[in-house]
Amino acid sequence: MARMDKKWVVLPPAEAQFVQDFPQLQPIVADLLFRRGIVTQDKIDEFLNPDYGQDQHDPFLFSQMQTAVQRVKDAISRKEKITIHGDYDADGLSGAVILHSTLQLLGAEHINVYLPDREREGYGVNAKTIAYLYDQGTRLIITCDCGISNYDEIDQARGLGMDVIVTDHHAQKNQLPNAILLHPKVLGETYPFKDLAGGGVAFKLAQALLRDAVKDTPAKRESYESFEKWLLDMVAISSVADMVPLIGENRTLVKYGLTVLSKARRIGMKAIFTAAGILPTKQGKELNLTTYEVGFIIAPRLNAAGRMDHANAAFAAIVAQDAVQAATLAEKLEQTNRERQVLTEKTVNEAIAQIGEVEPNKPQVLVAYDPNWSVGVAGLIASRVCEKYHLPVFILAQINGQIAGSGRSPDGFDCTLAMNATKDLYLKFGGHKNACGLTLVDNEKLQEFKDRMNEFASRTMSIEDTVPKLVIDGEVPLNRITWDFYEQLSKFEPYGMGNPQPKFVSRGVTVVELSAIGKERNHMRLSVTSDQKMFRKAIGFRFGAWCEKIKPGDKIDIVYYVDVNEWNGNRELQLKIVDLKLS
Repeated sequence: MARMDKKWVVLPPAEAQFVQDFPQLQPIVADLLFRRGIVTQDKIDEFLNPDYGQDQHDPFLFSQMQTAVQRVKDAISRKEKITIHGDYDADGLSGAVILHSTLQLLGAEHINVYLPDREREGYGVNAKTIAYLYDQGTRLIITCDCGISNYDEIDQARGLGMDVIVTDHHAQKNQLPNAILLHPKVLGETYPFKDLAGGGVAFKLAQALLRDAVKDTPAKRESYESFEKWLLDMVAISSVADMVPLIGENRTLVKYGLTVLSKARRIGMKAIFTAAGILPTKQGKELNLTTYEVGFIIAPRLNAAGRMDHANAAFAAIVAQDAVQAATLAEKLEQTNRERQVLTEKTVNEAIAQIGEVEPNKPQVLVAYDPNWSVGVAGLIASRVCEKYHLPVFILAQINGQIAGSGRSPDGFDCTLAMNATKDLYLKFGGHKNACGLTLVDNEKLQEFKDRMNEFASRTMSIEDTVPKLVIDGEVPLNRITWDFYEQLSKFEPYGMGNPQPKFVSRGVTVVELSAIGKERNHMRLSVTSDQKMFRKAIGFRFGAWCEKIKPGDKIDIVYYVDVNEWNGNRELQLKIVDLKLS
């Protein structure tokens, strides 16, 4: 059942002046645009009707893109060995697929893809890896979704005579690596859009390489432009999986990327869909994938390889060209993901038991450590525990005898600032505002890590930050939930970070009927009305216990998404319950 202690925060409607300036917008559309900061005609047009040709930026706006393209061209013409150094998650993996396929198309003869072992090597570029790649003949390294924090390792590579192109988007440290940098957020970078995913940055390099190649071979313009668009499936996966804001250029790339992904042109991806049970609703009908399928079905299976086994398994499945081999690899991913789910549940329960009673309304950091836990699932555990307590959480285990793990935090706590304030404690660290990874410089520093993180929380968090909030887009009478209302909302897809699926509240609605459903009777189906004329069906996943608390005739307040239920060719509007209270 959903937490019942959330504070409901209903956002105010759009300012009257904004509504007057854009009278063509329906009220709900105006409210949602205004709250997202989309308040000019150009931005409104870009958001509601993204255009691939207009609503993305020239890749050569990256200040060092021309240098990067020339270095890759030189490597191809000299037949040098190029190593694409990705990351073990869906973002870095997608970037590696994008660059690998692009370099193949452009005639590179010696390409290697290196994905680190999460348990053995950890995040980023490893000193031993640099030495290994040099011994294997690599002369150019291109990173995907990593590298910005690897100053020493890249210096080592340069000392051995290798050049490095860094494509990354993670928070930078004070010292930038001595490499060709493609990173939208580094100080002084001229690229106008700052929120690309790692796979998005890799795509901009691929895009630049393809567009540059057209200058040399104009006859291939059409095929190269087509190839560029077919890469968008991996950009969609990387952007949704890494939870970058789906606004601006990201929205355009993901919207078109979902269309490409739905066509399932890659033999390997088609096999992954089949193994995961993602199938068209009708025989011969194309898939219609949304960010939900990417975020909750596809990305977890790709990430499971790096968490439980090795990311190479996911890479091999995606790029497989033989249907039989692809099916075998996809089924292996499916099995790995099932094992990951079992391990996650077990570790979550152990972490919660170790944390014990948590003092309410107190800014604090929760830390759980067990040397026998898997670092591969530490981020998942931290996310689950963070969601339960609405406090910053670090889940730590061991890699090669060193304490390492992941952190997750609610909005009131900035992981990046916290780790920079305590950076002397880490052998290496990196991440974003709400998610990070770390390796302690010394296992004896564990208690100091706990103390200093809690001290940072006490200075930067308020009691208000510890209260989970449910942000609601507006209060809507039940009789306004019509097909026209739904069609207006659909213009806001694809949903994701920075553009969440709109949530609404209807108060004082009457329960008409209800029942517990599901194998364990832990879900609830009900029918509600506000005027005894219009009735709406609703579904509450994990709300089954409410069947014992309410009965027909009771009045309730419900927060919900407006959804569509499809079965046997029929479609009906349905409210998907997020939270509810007795009126």
